[in-house]
Amino acid sequence: EDVTNIDSVGIITAKNGIHVGAGVSAVGVGTFGSLDIGGDIDVDGHTNLDNVSVAGVSTFSGDIELTSTDSGAAAAPTLRLQRDSSSPANQDVLGQVLFGGKDSNSADENYASVAGKIIQAGGGGEHGAIQITTRKASANVITANLTSTDYELLNGTNLSVDGNIT
Repeated sequence: EDVTNIDSVGIITAKNGIHVGAGVSAVGVGTFGSLDIGGDIDVDGHTNLDNVSVAGVSTFSGDIELTSTDSGAAAAPTLRLQRDSSSPANQDVLGQVLFGGKDSNSADENYASVAGKIIQAGGGGEHGAIQITTRKASANVITANLTSTDYELLNGTNLSVDGNIT
């Protein structure tokens, strides 16, 4: 749509974007206002993407690295897990990082997780917690909660200290 130029070496220039349906192949360099692709994208080589928004479930294979070149003192890079609930409530889990692997029977298991949780959702009196869950006797159990006032060890979790404790 609105293709303004396709030159002799396959460079495409489109003013307002282009729609690519299934079975279409584009080789060369293109400049688009937007690109709407109705199928899979297979990109070989290094690709720079700026200001990317991904909707829906996404799967990544391999390592994911976040790099910041900011030389300031603020935290960077940051990874924000944002839950935009229309009805936030006490005990809501805001996000979770799962650590999974195979057991000796090759079944997938979640061995540990770290979650952010709302303790108190009331405006002006908000409180949160970090909750740690680990696999224990083939069940996932909450082993620790860290709040602004307490570090709780739960479900038979012992405290072991190598050195002094004050």
